[in-house]
Amino acid sequence: MTAAATAERRNALAGDIDGFVALFVDNLVQVLLLLALCSERLGLPTPLLHGRVVVGVLLSVAAGNFYFAWAARRVDGVAPPYGISTVSLFGNGLLVLLPAAQALRDAGVDAAVIAREVWGIGMAAAFTHGVLVALFGLVAPLLQRLAPRVALLTPLAGIGLAFLGVDFLARCFSRPWVGLVPLTIIVIAKLAGRRSLGPVPVALGALTAGSLIAVWQGPALTVAGLGPSLSLPLPYLGELMGGLASPYFQAALLPVLVPLALTNALGTAQNLEAARAAGDALDVRSGVVANGLLTMLGAVFGGCVATTIYVGHAGFKELGARRRYSAAHGVAMLSATLFGLAPLVAAVVPAEAGAGILVWIGVAVLNHTLASIPAKEWPVMLLALLPAVARWACGQVQEAARLAAVTAPGGAAWQAVAERFHGLATLGEGFMLTGMVWAAAGAAVQAGRSRRAAGWLLSGAGLSLAGLMHGPSFAGVSLGSATDLDSALGWGLGYSVAAGIALVLGSRRLPAMENSGG
Repeated sequence: MTAAATAERRNALAGDIDGFVALFVDNLVQVLLLLALCSERLGLPTPLLHGRVVVGVLLSVAAGNFYFAWAARRVDGVAPPYGISTVSLFGNGLLVLLPAAQALRDAGVDAAVIAREVWGIGMAAAFTHGVLVALFGLVAPLLQRLAPRVALLTPLAGIGLAFLGVDFLARCFSRPWVGLVPLTIIVIAKLAGRRSLGPVPVALGALTAGSLIAVWQGPALTVAGLGPSLSLPLPYLGELMGGLASPYFQAALLPVLVPLALTNALGTAQNLEAARAAGDALDVRSGVVANGLLTMLGAVFGGCVATTIYVGHAGFKELGARRRYSAAHGVAMLSATLFGLAPLVAAVVPAEAGAGILVWIGVAVLNHTLASIPAKEWPVMLLALLPAVARWACGQVQEAARLAAVTAPGGAAWQAVAERFHGLATLGEGFMLTGMVWAAAGAAVQAGRSRRAAGWLLSGAGLSLAGLMHGPSFAGVSLGSATDLDSALGWGLGYSVAAGIALVLGSRRLPAMENSGG
């Protein structure tokens, strides 16, 4: 083997290791969030949470990693990153399971009974989510043909900017040495074009540095009771059927679960379009359908949240990852499933140590979006990014309000916060759909296709009337949901008027405004 071939293989291995570390950290963060939400907010006991819920979720993640590594091999491309869906995690947890748990507590139901019923409802929510995503996958190629590339990529760029870039950068700054040292290593190495730090891949070196600093700075690790233990995945069909029959599940089906599934399916289609733009022609229909089937698999085996293709395909490709990183991550997740290692790993590796890797992936997503669309469409993209930023900011405000409020949700303090941030919450709700509609309509106006622009804006009217855009609930206070007819009609009328304006002003193309530099 020549020296050039040896160097190429070494770089490829380093890229897959970096990709593995990045995906591992991302899923580690999701597992930490899942454990905190289910134990602190829902009150699920540790044996149920570690032995059933986490096992089902990680089984789905492992199967997804194996499947998409195989799918990428068929087209000689890069495997898309796959893991736990943050949207489903918080959507199912806060909008379906938490209200059910609170209602059962108010009714005086025993805590053990509440835990099992909430778990069954979570399984039902995840299973239904998977069914809806798989059904949407059958028509996903039609959306890909109708929507311009800027419309499919911009919502992902918004996630890269806000939910990866800003959010994980803030995590880095929350523990300065633990977070900032790995961040600095990642940014400087990538800007300098380095793939490794000597024999160590960049991401692995950054994660190791952050973990060692955390051990040096923090208290002694407490890992008692977190050792390996055999956890064979088992189907729980009885609990699943009980969850499907629960009135709390049925009440959440249309207002919560259908929009969540649509968002997941849309995001999967957009991510696969991003993969195609990066040169990896993965099939959209089979990818979205597989996403739904994999979520159904996890639900049958005890999982309460959906799994999905992640944002950041271009970022993983820039790291040099190919397919082995996905297969290796599948092995790691399967091992964590069988031997109950997820809580142990979460206790040993601080999430802040790997946050810098995800910041860089967010930057790469933005950079790839700019490179994939014409420069004349950049203003359209920048405008359509704003709903994603608003949704992220609104989430931060809501969490702060929850922590600081001295009254119950819906009380005077919460009402005041809700009124203050009404516009922010309304703009951010359904941001993936809003960003797509705005970007598609703007691109159509730029191309002189006023009728198509009007059609996209009318679709925004329909989505608003259905409560899928601009209809949030903030801190327990309704700001115009699908059941709030006045608000829904107002947004439907607003988008309809915008469609009329597009027809009038877009029918005659005006000279483009030149940048005078003043």
